[in-house]
Amino acid sequence: MLIEESEKEGFWTLQSSVFAINTSSIQLHKKMGFRIVGTREKIAQLNGKWHDTVIMEKRNNLR
Repeated sequence: MLIEESEKEGFWTLQSSVFAINTSSIQLHKKMGFRIVGTREKIAQLNGKWHDTVIMEKRNNLR
């Protein structure tokens, strides 16, 4: 699993950026230990429409 391998290798933080409308992905990230740290407004296009993205992070459990 990516999270376990990143911790073994000493990575301190994993980051993700998810379309705010993708609530399923946001919930999955939360289930895996990620937390929301911010929102970028109208930063990415999908099918010609501007959307917000949610920035999420997970800190290494080993510290």
